[in-house]
Amino acid sequence: MIKGELEKEGFKVKTYLHVGRVRTDLIRIAKEEDVSLIVIVTHGKGYVEGILWGSVSRNVVEYSDRPVLLIKGERCPEGGETHGNVN
Repeated sequence: MIKGELEKEGFKVKTYLHVGRVRTDLIRIAKEEDVSLIVIVTHGKGYVEGILWGSVSRNVVEYSDRPVLLIKGERCPEGGETHGNVN
């Protein structure tokens, strides 16, 4: 799991499972937690691959005052989850 790998390298990592307005809530939580980096695994699907990124990723990059790292997820069968790959 990505969280465990990052913690082994000395990073402080928090994960959230959230239902709601993802873009606005993610930006708000990042400010409240005073995070130094937002990491998002992208789906890479949709209208012309989400016009390069998914709409949530694109909006967070555009509106957040925090740095954002996008990780291209591995594509899964329809209805499956997207998993990040840290190498």
